[in-house]
Amino acid sequence: MSILGKKRLLIGAGGIATVAAAGTLIAGTTLGLFTASQSSGSNSFTAGTVTLTQGASATCAVTKMVPGDQSGVTAGDNACTLVVTYTGNAPAWMALDVSILGTGLYDSSPTGLQFTITDSQGAPVTYMSGTSLGGSPTSGNTPSASNLLVKTASFSNGQSVTFTVNYSLPSGATNGYQGLTSTLSMTAHAVQSGNNGSTSGCTPGQVCAGVTSWS
Repeated sequence: MSILGKKRLLIGAGGIATVAAAGTLIAGTTLGLFTASQSSGSNSFTAGTVTLTQGASATCAVTKMVPGDQSGVTAGDNACTLVVTYTGNAPAWMALDVSILGTGLYDSSPTGLQFTITDSQGAPVTYMSGTSLGGSPTSGNTPSASNLLVKTASFSNGQSVTFTVNYSLPSGATNGYQGLTSTLSMTAHAVQSGNNGSTSGCTPGQVCAGVTSWS
């Protein structure tokens, strides 16, 4: 082989070595791993609401009564009403508070002013009858009762109830009642029913000890 032939062979071999080295370098920098990921998306948390329509309280005041006057019977003596609608989105228990103030036209006796409070449910609930409030006899001129259960089932959005107060002054009322006054006030309120006790065994129109808290 001539000298020129040897040079060509060496150059050719060197070229092969260079290509092989370059190939090794490329292979070393292109290694990788297959991967995948997935997002859970947005998780949102919103508190529920417990609300009643405005005007969830009412005051019933009647003037110039005389013995024998009776709402719904005597001209001008109309029953007092309170309409309440539950507008919250969380199920709730509802209760009624009743208080009587005044100088003694109502005095917890059979001859003084008498009140009857009922509601508009399919099976009407009685909260007060004569001189009994919340299932117990009243005492004195200014009795009151709080947290009288409206129904054992929880209220849901849009449900309404109407409370009606009827009254009478017995014919046996004596001159001692002249000029005396009494005012009856009602306030409806609601509280979440979830995680707040149970109304099982409770009687509507009376205090329910099974409800953990009304505030």
